[in-house]
Amino acid sequence: MDVENVGSALLENLGGRGINPFDFDRLSFPTAGGIHWSVYDSLSGEETTKKEIVGVVFYQSTTRSYWPADFAGTGIQPDCSSNDGIVGQGLPGGFCSSCPNNRFGSKGRGKACKESRDLYILQENSFLPLVISVPPSSIRVFHDLCVHLGVLGIRLQEAVVKFSLAVDKNADGIKYSKLHNQFLYKLPAEECEKLKKFRDSFLEAFAANQRQQARGQ
Repeated sequence: MDVENVGSALLENLGGRGINPFDFDRLSFPTAGGIHWSVYDSLSGEETTKKEIVGVVFYQSTTRSYWPADFAGTGIQPDCSSNDGIVGQGLPGGFCSSCPNNRFGSKGRGKACKESRDLYILQENSFLPLVISVPPSSIRVFHDLCVHLGVLGIRLQEAVVKFSLAVDKNADGIKYSKLHNQFLYKLPAEECEKLKKFRDSFLEAFAANQRQQARGQ
């Protein structure tokens, strides 16, 4: 498959409407300290479990959601949300950096506004990205990986990383699943160039979707 044609094929198949972050298979962190991800294959319609995911993070995004109540029930739309982690839409809305709900201590020890990091991972022999939604408790782990790669002069989209889950406890002694990542190796220059074209192709498909939303279509 020609990686340069992936984005254009998606645009054509979707009638020019582009793609959005929820068009791909997503992995959510298990509850109660589980160490396996449930992976749903949209092509086969089957669900399997995986202990580790190996691939390249070719794109990442920060999202935020705010519910004024003490819970964020499934299917309940947040009062305020942000798809870029910079500007919130809704109430209270505005710049996330100056929002009081984006400060530690605004809800217990944490933030009233939930922050997540979506990692778009390309696995070997696959052109369908897998998205891992990293919760607040594991964002620091991923941040440290980015810093350490940078010190080595390696860009994130050049690094093959193994992601897995470990069991940890919070300050109240409650078990939870925590991200664990291990840098394996740097992609050869030829593969990096192919991945860059793939990434550019996908970003164009994302941009097409954003243009459609801006026009209210």
